[in-house]
Amino acid sequence: MNLLSLLKGSMSMLQNTFSEFSPEECNRLQIEKMNLDAKVEMEALKAFSQIDLSQNAINLEEAKNNNFFISGWRPVLGWICSIAFFYSTVAYPLLKVFFPLPQYEFQNLNEVLMAMLGLGGMRTFEKWKNVQNRH
Repeated sequence: MNLLSLLKGSMSMLQNTFSEFSPEECNRLQIEKMNLDAKVEMEALKAFSQIDLSQNAINLEEAKNNNFFISGWRPVLGWICSIAFFYSTVAYPLLKVFFPLPQYEFQNLNEVLMAMLGLGGMRTFEKWKNVQNRH
């Protein structure tokens, strides 16, 4: 990440000095800045990919484990979120007509469920940067 901060600092320095150069020199520096921007973005994508690969290796090792408390926590959490989702969207609206049932606020567990389904901020960021098909 030191490389990233160094490149960002040099880019801001280039932006501040554009007014001191001729138009041709400004164009050359702008092209250089765009190249640096591309390199910074590529380094960030490489870092994110490395993090994803490391997490995938951890997930694979956890899934191989026979101990339920190591390999079973994600499925258990998924089932809990699914049951709460079913209760708040299907069962409660249907059964409240016949029985006085407590309403469950699903908002907190909804965030966990969406993260488990892969609809979190990182995926949105990838789609925004149009890198979803570069993996």
